[in-house]
Amino acid sequence: MVTLKKTRFCSHCNFLFTCQRLKVIPKGFVSNFHPSAGLLYPRQQRMLQKLETKCAIQKISCIAANHSHLLTDLDSSQSQLLQRLRLLTSNNMLLYSLIRFIIHVLNRQLYEFLCTHHQQKLNLLRPVPFTTPSNCPLRSSPPTQVVCIPPDLPLSDNERSVLSKGLKFVPLRPTIDHYSTLQDVTRFHRGLRLKFHFQNQVDSDLCPDTSMFSKFSTRKHDWTPKPGASNALDLYIKNTSHDIGLLHPKRLGRSNMSPSEFRALSYLRRRDDIVIKPPDKGGAIVVWRKDLYLQEGHNQLRNTLFYNNIPSDATLSNNSKVRTVIKNLIASKDLPTGASSLCVIDSCLGKPAFYMLPKIHKLHNPGRPIVSACSCPTEHISEFLDSIFNPIVTT
Repeated sequence: MVTLKKTRFCSHCNFLFTCQRLKVIPKGFVSNFHPSAGLLYPRQQRMLQKLETKCAIQKISCIAANHSHLLTDLDSSQSQLLQRLRLLTSNNMLLYSLIRFIIHVLNRQLYEFLCTHHQQKLNLLRPVPFTTPSNCPLRSSPPTQVVCIPPDLPLSDNERSVLSKGLKFVPLRPTIDHYSTLQDVTRFHRGLRLKFHFQNQVDSDLCPDTSMFSKFSTRKHDWTPKPGASNALDLYIKNTSHDIGLLHPKRLGRSNMSPSEFRALSYLRRRDDIVIKPPDKGGAIVVWRKDLYLQEGHNQLRNTLFYNNIPSDATLSNNSKVRTVIKNLIASKDLPTGASSLCVIDSCLGKPAFYMLPKIHKLHNPGRPIVSACSCPTEHISEFLDSIFNPIVTT
């Protein structure tokens, strides 16, 4: 109904006004752009916040424009309702008042629900303070246990210090990769142009048969809308590109690793006598001597109960079989035409990788065998089935 739509518009507009007054940014307007120099140069963060604020203000203007149209539609609907009631019954004003009262009650319930919902969202929003390199302490996580197989495996103190930071630790060099920063900015600008270009496209316009399998397409899209669609967007992209081009790579921040740890990290990368893996269970890091790792792997592969030695690589022939089955299912209309993207292109095929995760909680530390099926013929099929069964399993 028009009046309920008007209520939603008013509630949403009030929520955005409150966010502007409290200087918080709703999640729908928060940018996902995180440049590599963002920690060292908070000026770019302030520019992003300014853009997010302007987007919210622009949204308020759009809501206000739509609200005026809704008022016109509402007046027209009331007039039409009153005319029809006059034709149907003599007690038209009484019935008209009753209908208005029912709509008012429903409207009030909807408005109270939306206000409660927006208040909950507002409580979760907090202003993000901008920090500078001088007052921005680097967060550190508790050290991770380092387990060696065998226990007397030689590791220096600096190597253990680097490994104890965890496999998800990201070293911050006291230098800025200017090229990667420009890549991030270009990718961010392309995303802005794409969002503006497709802002009025409704998801229901997409074919459901195609959209279900579109994410499995190996085709990479690099098309970028041409400038000129929005003067404000073009000006923002021009200014950010200019300001980021003025960054001085020599104006450095501080690193989260010492020089000796950087040397130890470089030495660990060059060592070919060890294999570094996470354990099968637990949060430690396992450093496995390479000859023992290979020995454990060969012992498991010799078990003919689980593994067979094949004379040649069967990846291409298996991919051909998978493609034939999918084409037959499409021809019999058991699968839509968009399911052809489940086939992996021969040039993108890869051999499944066999590796092991050490079971440090068991005697002699056996390895848990894993076969990674990335880029194998059935990769997309497995991902598609997982997307179907996962909601059923989790619920």
